[in-house]
Amino acid sequence: MKQKFLLIALCLNIILLFTSNGRTEDNCCCTITCQFETWFGTFVTKDVDQCWKVSQMPSCTADAACLKFLQLGWTYTNEWSGQGCHIEEPCLFSYLLGSDNPQLDTLREFRDEVLSQTPEGQQIIRLYYEWSPTIVQAMEEDEEFKEQMKEMIDGVLELIGE
Repeated sequence: MKQKFLLIALCLNIILLFTSNGRTEDNCCCTITCQFETWFGTFVTKDVDQCWKVSQMPSCTADAACLKFLQLGWTYTNEWSGQGCHIEEPCLFSYLLGSDNPQLDTLREFRDEVLSQTPEGQQIIRLYYEWSPTIVQAMEEDEEFKEQMKEMIDGVLELIGE
């Protein structure tokens, strides 16, 4: 099992090595209406339908987004409505395999039941989510690279299946 784990880590690190130039960052996207109370006791609402770089937010939550619009004389009431906030990130495996591919379940199961159980595996998971947007962008720009990535992921799936 440890050998398989190390081979998968090596494959993922090779992927990272090939795509280490030009890093992108996840976005926190919100579609909400925030409610504020003014010093005069009146209520003000602010519609928020925008995205920020994750590094520009303390957390990707509706409350954090509402606080970005706090103005002098306003108090955030901790009330909002709408769809909320979510992180938008291209998913490498979904991009290559298709979002309804059953092999994604195999990869998710491996992530949840094997990788997430050790500090090294947790680091691999973090790197995967950190670098997936860059890798997807590189694949969109280079069809040959996309094919190479597909072959590498097929190899990872074979290792997991053994």
